[in-house]
Amino acid sequence: MLTPPRACTLLGGTVLAAVLAAGLLPATAGAAKRAHPVSRCEDLRGMTVAATAIGLPTSGARVTLPEHAAQTPPYVDPYGSHMDGSHLLPTAAHCRVQGEITPVDSAAPPIRFNVNLPLQWNGRAIQSGGGGLGGAITTAPKNKSSGRFDPMPLNVPYPLNKGYVTFGSDNGHKAGDLEFIKNDEALRNWGGNEIKKTHDVAQRIVATAYGRPARHTFFIGESAGGREAMVAAQRFGGDYAGVIATSPILSWSAQNLAANNTRNHMVRGHLDAAAVKLLADHTRATCDAQDGLRDGIVATYLECRNDAIALRRPDGEPAAGCLSDDQVRTVNAIREPQPFRSPSPTAWTASRAWA
Repeated sequence: MLTPPRACTLLGGTVLAAVLAAGLLPATAGAAKRAHPVSRCEDLRGMTVAATAIGLPTSGARVTLPEHAAQTPPYVDPYGSHMDGSHLLPTAAHCRVQGEITPVDSAAPPIRFNVNLPLQWNGRAIQSGGGGLGGAITTAPKNKSSGRFDPMPLNVPYPLNKGYVTFGSDNGHKAGDLEFIKNDEALRNWGGNEIKKTHDVAQRIVATAYGRPARHTFFIGESAGGREAMVAAQRFGGDYAGVIATSPILSWSAQNLAANNTRNHMVRGHLDAAAVKLLADHTRATCDAQDGLRDGIVATYLECRNDAIALRRPDGEPAAGCLSDDQVRTVNAIREPQPFRSPSPTAWTASRAWA
């Protein structure tokens, strides 16, 4: 049975960014007066959470590293990580708590978690979704949600700076290790169970650190983390006062089948720089003005009709200034929905177009 959330908010990225900019995560003067100081960080060393305190089967959890984290100055995320400005503002000093949730099956990897406890707490907490196939402890140092949460504007102070507890996990396995898919408990953790397990352990840590539980807890996720946000709302909604799912990937199978189809076409109809420029120039010429302003930006790209066929050479062969038949097929694979050849368990009949 699905448990309805107390107040589940699922917003598109554009609306959500405006809401966040307007102060969805406010740091009011009243909140500052009600702030709760964290207890001595070191006192959390060796803390354990019994399996009975966690809503899904585990063998309990333990804190492995509580430490005081000094304020982190702004820095540019390294290439290959997340070059989206997640740490361009300072991150406030806090108590960092890391640990592991022990599986029932000893062959399954533990769920590694990170809880960031602000020195002055506003009584609220935010759980972060992961990304890709998981494996990174989302709120740990150098990882994305240790600072900004998607899709917050780059110039808005981070939730931790506003007094929010932030926490997340590695989804129950380490990055790059796909052996977890061979273990039932580990696969179920990645599929959504780790969300509940991480939530329950983090809440115990919060209550121990501040002497009281969180008044409100929220879940925020983008892309694969957006899928986790949907799971949090649908399966564990009663744990959250609000859930924000941004551009959620709802069907791994559909996405990867469509990507493989596109790759197959690219082998035969590779789009080199000249072909890409030809297509881009044609798209701007035919669709730029559809948004009411001819400025070189196709803002209403979803309404821009795919007519790559107009650039086809009459005989379908490769030639400068034209697209070959194979190149037109590649563009169509990118721009058009890909129909499924067999029924989908989600009742979808086709994957969405990439652009």
